[in-house]
Amino acid sequence: MKVAWSRWMKQLKQYSERTSAVQFSKQSRFFVLVFIWLVSVVRSAEHPQFFRGLNLNGPAVTIDGKAWEGSESKTYVCTDRAFENQQIPLSPAVDPELAVMIRSSRYGGSRVELQAVPPGMYTAFLYVWEDNNAETYSIAINGKTVLKGFNSGKQGNWKKLGPWQTTVNKDQTLLITSNGGTANFSGVELWQGNYDGLGEPIREEDLAFFETCIRPLLVTNCYD
Repeated sequence: MKVAWSRWMKQLKQYSERTSAVQFSKQSRFFVLVFIWLVSVVRSAEHPQFFRGLNLNGPAVTIDGKAWEGSESKTYVCTDRAFENQQIPLSPAVDPELAVMIRSSRYGGSRVELQAVPPGMYTAFLYVWEDNNAETYSIAINGKTVLKGFNSGKQGNWKKLGPWQTTVNKDQTLLITSNGGTANFSGVELWQGNYDGLGEPIREEDLAFFETCIRPLLVTNCYD
């Protein structure tokens, strides 16, 4: 999705740089109409923003280009026991930064309270993994079960669970808990707004470019 968006933006910028008077071909009209549809779908939803990443039992890391806080962060509370084993091969395999985060986890209570979260709608993801034998457990956010009967799988398996939408109230806290078998919580990823997790959200500057440079071309050349 992100690659396709970049390609479309590059081609459209080339159109705008050449001329605003040349009539589009039928093929070009089809292209820009598809682009309009894409933008309308994106703009129909609230634009999500990365809010916080938290490595629950390890150092600050950078994951997918986003800076994550480490276990020394003052923006959460977790009294679960710390566990780390960087020697276990992960499945599926991941880059070194993500591997460090996944294999340094918390267990034995599985209760993480994020603090200093301004009121509003958020999307949460939870990274979990299995260091030995499969466990089955459920996940709840702010007391509401969002995942039932999750099986952690064999040794080395990991999963990015979510997305889960939730609302943070005036207390500015977001609580993630598990119930059932032993869960290894590795990290929490939190976005402001509704985020499907499928790719990087379209940037505001690209949408602004469409409005100022592309829409006038469409009005001039594509509307009958």
